[in-house]
Amino acid sequence: QDQLVTNPDHQGARLYLGIDLKQLGKTDEAVSALAQVASTPGEFQRRGVLELAQVFQKRRDFDKSNQLFEAYLKQLPEEEQSLYYDLRFVARGKELVDFQGTATLEDKKKQFFAFWERLDPAPVTAANERMLEYFRRVAFAREHFGEYKQPWDMRGEAYIRYGDPDHISRSGNINIERHPQVMAVKNRLIAQAGEAAIALAQQRADAVAHQMREPGSSVNEDDRATQVVQTGDNFLGWPVYPVPIDGRWEYWIYTEVGGGLEVTFVQNNFPGPYVYADVPIGMSNSTQIWQDMNSQIVLQRVSERRPTLYHPDFATGPLDFYFATAAFRGQNGQTALDVYYGIPTSDLAFVAGGEGRQLAMLDRGVAVYDGTGKLVHRTSQEMALQSSAQVDPNAATLIPETDQLVLLPGSYRIVVQVLDRTSGKSQVYQQNREVPEFVEDDKLKISDVALAASIDVADKKRFQKGDISVVPMASQAYLPAQPVFVYFELYNLKRDAFGQTKYRISYQVLSVEKKGVGARILGGLGKLVGQTSGESSIAIEYEQVGKISQEQGFLELDLSSTQPGKQQLMIRVTDENTGQTAGVATTFTIR
Repeated sequence: QDQLVTNPDHQGARLYLGIDLKQLGKTDEAVSALAQVASTPGEFQRRGVLELAQVFQKRRDFDKSNQLFEAYLKQLPEEEQSLYYDLRFVARGKELVDFQGTATLEDKKKQFFAFWERLDPAPVTAANERMLEYFRRVAFAREHFGEYKQPWDMRGEAYIRYGDPDHISRSGNINIERHPQVMAVKNRLIAQAGEAAIALAQQRADAVAHQMREPGSSVNEDDRATQVVQTGDNFLGWPVYPVPIDGRWEYWIYTEVGGGLEVTFVQNNFPGPYVYADVPIGMSNSTQIWQDMNSQIVLQRVSERRPTLYHPDFATGPLDFYFATAAFRGQNGQTALDVYYGIPTSDLAFVAGGEGRQLAMLDRGVAVYDGTGKLVHRTSQEMALQSSAQVDPNAATLIPETDQLVLLPGSYRIVVQVLDRTSGKSQVYQQNREVPEFVEDDKLKISDVALAASIDVADKKRFQKGDISVVPMASQAYLPAQPVFVYFELYNLKRDAFGQTKYRISYQVLSVEKKGVGARILGGLGKLVGQTSGESSIAIEYEQVGKISQEQGFLELDLSSTQPGKQQLMIRVTDENTGQTAGVATTFTIR
């Protein structure tokens, strides 16, 4: 700052001021400093763009971060770009083999983006947060571990794979373990080393004693015994793995990798790159223990099972909501897949809005990937929820919402997200979904079942099904006194010689836990034919006639006399003109 007062055009000082402010978490000031560097042509401009991209990532402004990373990478020579588009440390199996077979940078980029597209953690944003974190790690490895070896020394691979360690200690800056999870890893590794750890602890204790005692004095055997008993103390701030007592070393602990992992590096020559601590040679028990615990060997073994670690950084914490899907016939041979949301108001952050209203601002998004992992659909919507009164955080209130996707029949992975813009909380759910086919042919078909909070003749456009409104119950759970609404559709009903369809619909509600089931019919389509009850089930049958091959079906039940628990609902349709049958089942809970 003093330098900039003296020389305001010193962009190098401004760059490093911005980096320091970023490290201190002062992101507004960092943006101000780095934006000026990034927009000023010169030797520091490119680095300014890179650092600014990381600041916006830290602020969760991922779209701006993505734009800046793209701008930075475009300015790099191809050799440097290839480091950022390298999948060797994060891919495995066929994806890794295919990537290693690519020859040109453009081919590498295609595979790179396809790989990260499948792993995009948050469909609300256009940017891929996980890919941006990968770019950040590569940039960090280039900046901090590439001084003596290009592109980075041995620390770079571990960092790119697993990010910031949970604990770091260095020979020049001893950092004693304090966090319980870190200590648990430390203690497990000491126990794993067994007699080798005891011997190493003794060597370190002797070395410390030798440095502290006066010339010509000897070690007291009683003190020596005490040192052996306190083995664990001799590893605090030091690696479990043997390193030179007077050498340069550092070790990293990851608590979530491989059940807890310590990676130990040494600097054999100063100045020079860090490498993995040496594998000792020999056949003694201790030597074989250290050979098996060597960081390079352990990291290679662990990375085959878990090549990378990512902590979602797009949210401040979890946001609870419910999510369900139901498939219906679409147009032109496609299927309409309804995505239902139930968002509890108790988990939202409401702020004062206009006219004394309470306001919550949300984003919701859906991403759909086909069987090959290719993104085939993405949508994002803003939601503004207003309440005229103070919101009761204890009320069991759900806000219903729906999105409709039009897909070809096939296998998909559906990813949904809701983000509370005020609190920064978010949640992402995934569902592997087979989307069925409902084409017009001679085969009777039935859609999925949509469980609903209400069904009525009304104009609620986003919940509209023909001329009725079906408000979804994404939680698939009802209170004991709450009516249960069921909606479905029938396709390819056969008309007789007089142009009429005739079919029967049977409903059976069965207690999964074999508890008592009691129901009262509040409404349904068709003529009620009969109702039978068992100890833990109830069956209802309707008869229906019509004139079109596609029909809507719904049922409203009062299950207040049913004991709480999980229920299975089975619907079976018989076309009396053809004898064909079709069925569907779902589950719901009474709480």
